[in-house]
Amino acid sequence: MAREFETIYLGGKITAKGVGRLKIAEAGIGWKNAANGKVTAVPAAEIQKLSWQRCAREFQLRVQQKDGTIVKFDGFPRDTYDTLAHLIKNLYHKTLERKELSVRGWNWGSIEFQGNNMSFNVANHPAFEIPLNEVANATLASRNEVSVEFAGSDGDPKSSRGEDALVEVRFFVPGVGTQSQVTQNEDGIRLFKDKDEEGDIRVDDGVDDEPVEENGEKPVLDEDGSALSSASLLCETIKQKSDFGGAFGESIASFENLLCLTPRGRFEVDMHADFFRLRGKSHDYKVLYDSVIMLALLPKPDDLHFMLVVGLDPPLRQGQTRYPFLVFQFEREDEMEISLAMDDETLTTTYANRLKKDYDGPIYEVVSDILKGLSGKKLTTPGGTFRSNQNQSGIKCAYKANEAFLYPLEKLILSIPKPAIYFSHNDIAAVTFARVGQAGGNTLKTFEIKFNLRDGPEYTFSSIAREEHDPLMAYFRAKKIQVLSELVDTGVGYVEDSDIESEEEPVRKRSRDEGDGYEDEDESEDEDFAPEDESDVAEEYDEQYAGSSDEEGAAPDGANEKSDASDNEDSRQKPKGKVKPEGNVAKKEDKSKQPAKKKAKKDAAAPKKNVSAFLLFCKDKRPEVMDENPGLSITEASKKLGELWKSITPDEKKKYDNLASEDKERYERERKVYEAGGGGSSSKGTTSASGSKSKGAPSASGSKSSGDGKYKSAEFVDSDED
Repeated sequence: MAREFETIYLGGKITAKGVGRLKIAEAGIGWKNAANGKVTAVPAAEIQKLSWQRCAREFQLRVQQKDGTIVKFDGFPRDTYDTLAHLIKNLYHKTLERKELSVRGWNWGSIEFQGNNMSFNVANHPAFEIPLNEVANATLASRNEVSVEFAGSDGDPKSSRGEDALVEVRFFVPGVGTQSQVTQNEDGIRLFKDKDEEGDIRVDDGVDDEPVEENGEKPVLDEDGSALSSASLLCETIKQKSDFGGAFGESIASFENLLCLTPRGRFEVDMHADFFRLRGKSHDYKVLYDSVIMLALLPKPDDLHFMLVVGLDPPLRQGQTRYPFLVFQFEREDEMEISLAMDDETLTTTYANRLKKDYDGPIYEVVSDILKGLSGKKLTTPGGTFRSNQNQSGIKCAYKANEAFLYPLEKLILSIPKPAIYFSHNDIAAVTFARVGQAGGNTLKTFEIKFNLRDGPEYTFSSIAREEHDPLMAYFRAKKIQVLSELVDTGVGYVEDSDIESEEEPVRKRSRDEGDGYEDEDESEDEDFAPEDESDVAEEYDEQYAGSSDEEGAAPDGANEKSDASDNEDSRQKPKGKVKPEGNVAKKEDKSKQPAKKKAKKDAAAPKKNVSAFLLFCKDKRPEVMDENPGLSITEASKKLGELWKSITPDEKKKYDNLASEDKERYERERKVYEAGGGGSSSKGTTSASGSKSKGAPSASGSKSSGDGKYKSAEFVDSDED
């Protein structure tokens, strides 16, 4: 009673894998590719469920096996349903289930797990499905948000797509998991139940995500007694049901708590036969050995650490961020012993003695040797081609605003850790040394190197110690790389050059002497400096300028007549240079140049100001954030705390609001006691007195006479001379 169907397509991930002939017989269902004759078979004993639904090519027959795998056959005409349903009923004693797809376009609904497939349903109709064996990573982006990332086409990370492909989906999952929705696997990990079991997960636009009982059922609690969010349960379920989530059996070698600089965090690294897995607290990555393009083990220029660099193509993805390099850091003195979970025959036949059964030594050597053996990639280490002035393999520098370590290696240039930059000698068009020389009469302590690549990009590394100039120059010359030099742009004065014609010398010397901002280190003190003197502009063009006769003593009449007689002539001539007054002229009060008022000292007995709820939260959570993210800067830690503050539940936030209210009541109570005892009045009076001064008198803090007719500027006045 077998039946054959022509022009049937075997469904694939993105497009159909091919067209061929389908045969349904008592032994099972078989499909043969018309192009290459390859056969895909589903034994009758493995068939669990069959369904019929609309697809891009007419209608689709979906066959679900007992292990959860779904095989799809496309291209059936609409009127074939009755024939297939009758045939399946007689052969396999199963019902061909009709499935109506949701075309409403809604983005909220429910999620169902069925074997290794996850279905997103809208109004009880499937909108789309996600094969979990195609998931590359699942992370908890926030308390209520789950990010799901997908691997390359057909599991090949290097396969190129000629069309757009889905790489990430994010789900917003409010609320908490209830006991009827959750089950436990063999390892005791809580997961959402399969479709064949009771319960599903709601993914709607719910606003209330408080950990309360839902539908009268108790929420699932973690070890600390807190309710587990639906998002965390969904993320863990996807991890466990996906191939990367531990379905590959025992690992060959495992390393715990390895520090990774890029991406930042501490990971548990499990090495399997075809891939290695990075398991962190919030991220989980699967990296195929086929995607590893380079390995490098480099000593950090501090004699304390080693760094293992793993180049990836395609890069690791974390949301919109891509990481083409993994950079691990190891303590130089740390050692370990490990035995590989592999028999001697496999070591000899499969890995051709690239691996050993037992390892004992520094941890950076053990990890790099095992990764080298499993991936089959060459491990690059520094040779003797370059040694810095400090006898190191690399030099400290800066790339943009980030600290970097530059390694001139045998055939390439590598900069780590963030961002990691890598290019070979053949890619370099020229190397330019910039900011080498003197500026403003001072020798520069650092210089820059610019790498111009043949395909266009330019990389500039700055803050390189001056002592590294000669070793780098010798390295580039030995590698026959073109080297250019740029004179430093001093902006003041010029560097002497014997090739310049003699008639340019006066111009150069004048530029050196009169250049903007040029100062001689041996310049003597200005004998004519007087703080009260008014500027030239104020003297010559100010209507209120009255001359020196209006001040401490009137000048002789003859002097005044001489001044009046030459007034017309002076007004027609523009003054050259600065005109210094002959006497001490009283300076008009310039508020912008007045010395800053002294800040009143804080009273030690004053009550401590109250703290906000957010600051109390930061004080409570900061140690936890720093422990989870070692090496996090203050700015990054504050940003992380801000994100945590936004994601906590109203009940958690209420706790800190109550603490803040109590602290405010404490402050108000102590402030009243403080003011009742006379606190605060003396400091206010002192501030007022110090802020007032008599008009026309020179400020004591602004300038002070030294007693010999000269004046000292404010920074030389001792504050105790009041």
